[in-house]
Amino acid sequence: MRKVGNGGDTSFWKDVWVTNEPLKEAFPRLLSLSLNQEVKVAEVCFEEGERWRLGWRRELFEWKKESLLLLIGRLNGVVLRDNVDRWYWKPEKEGVFS
Repeated sequence: MRKVGNGGDTSFWKDVWVTNEPLKEAFPRLLSLSLNQEVKVAEVCFEEGERWRLGWRRELFEWKKESLLLLIGRLNGVVLRDNVDRWYWKPEKEGVFS
């Protein structure tokens, strides 16, 4: 899992960083409409105004807007910091790493 610092080295869609699965697996239809499937977290996260600026190939249908709201809900609480992104592993319940 990625621990996001400044977001410059973490793939928004492909890395496991905000939940226990990559966002591409949780929101495959949104990924398919993304203008940039290789985008880094730092490139779409802003402190002012519209917090998450994700580009779409076309306007989202109403039911995809519901998926977008779910995605934004998962992103609540994400704050970028000055330090670099890094990998970390949490042990399983038994205290071992998988």
